[in-house]
Amino acid sequence: MFKSHGTILNSWNITSKKLQTAADRLSTENRKLRKVHFQISDKVQELMSVDLLRQQQRWKDGLMDIRHIMANLVQQGFASENMTPWKSHWDRQLYKALEHQYLMGLEALNENLPEIRVELTYR
Repeated sequence: MFKSHGTILNSWNITSKKLQTAADRLSTENRKLRKVHFQISDKVQELMSVDLLRQQQRWKDGLMDIRHIMANLVQQGFASENMTPWKSHWDRQLYKALEHQYLMGLEALNENLPEIRVELTYR
């Protein structure tokens, strides 16, 4: 009876170790993904303050940085198809940053344009 009981305990220990290993791996991956999420968040926040009229290349560079970060995750073994909702989230955030800068650019364009003199002749 002890022998079979010992086998059950030994089996439980092996299962417990596997569970702990899986939990550690999941925790590590979660920390990595959270770190990347905050890196992208910082980059999108930076893009909110990049003037599209005067610093177009800087905006493109920031966007490329975000794309490289996401591509690196795929290279590290994260499945691209599992990242689809997350990528959609960041697409929406980038759209908001682009819209904000577009509106700021329109306002600045109006302020920075030289005065245009128009003469109307009514007949």
